[in-house]
Amino acid sequence: MDEQQEILEICGGWAKQKLDLFGDWCFDELWAESFVCAHKIMHRYDASRSKLTTFLWNSLWDPVFHSYARERGIWVQYNTTGVGKRRSYSTPWRWLDETYDAPAPQHNDRDPVKFSTGHDDLDQLFGRGLTQAQVARALEMSPGTLSSKLFWIRHASHVD
Repeated sequence: MDEQQEILEICGGWAKQKLDLFGDWCFDELWAESFVCAHKIMHRYDASRSKLTTFLWNSLWDPVFHSYARERGIWVQYNTTGVGKRRSYSTPWRWLDETYDAPAPQHNDRDPVKFSTGHDDLDQLFGRGLTQAQVARALEMSPGTLSSKLFWIRHASHVD
């Protein structure tokens, strides 16, 4: 088998296994990107140290993820202090300021969400048409934490 064909088959298997981790890409996009990235890193391959399959399966993640991150607007920041997580990921949604102007939301048959007093930040962000995940990023909390907060807000408003 020719080396290009072998690389293509290895990348196909890698893409098939990792597809769930790249939510916005279909299989063909992931396969193509992994093939391109494989060619970018082939200069590091040493046949005396490992098989081509082992090398690619262990080396493809970073270049493919960085391509995905660039396309999706995800910023990868490295922690060089040695304390805490080695990497952190953020998006432009993470640091929303008051002047941010969200695109107009699509037509929605439901009434806008209104919360009881004391939750103006949530009213404002949901009023801009942001999703729950985007609101969580804007408030610098995990989506699960926001979901719990919304549950307790709803629960408190029904207990009156």
